[in-house]
Amino acid sequence: MWLYELCWGFGPAGSSHGLDTLVVFFAATGDPGWARYEPHGRATHGYDTTSAVLRYPEERSRELWRDQRFGVMDVP
Repeated sequence: MWLYELCWGFGPAGSSHGLDTLVVFFAATGDPGWARYEPHGRATHGYDTTSAVLRYPEERSRELWRDQRFGVMDVP
């Protein structure tokens, strides 16, 4: 599994809805050119005005929610 984060977009609101499909379309055919997302390294490709492979950008949030478990919601 590979992970990416889109930080670039059109305008002041940040990334634009659907823009990521154009940016990472090539990744559907195999190796996208950066390391796989693994629990020990958490490599994430960041797309911004410059592109770079970085450590998972939401690490703080992941750690806050790490031990939370949620049950299945019954849908009527």
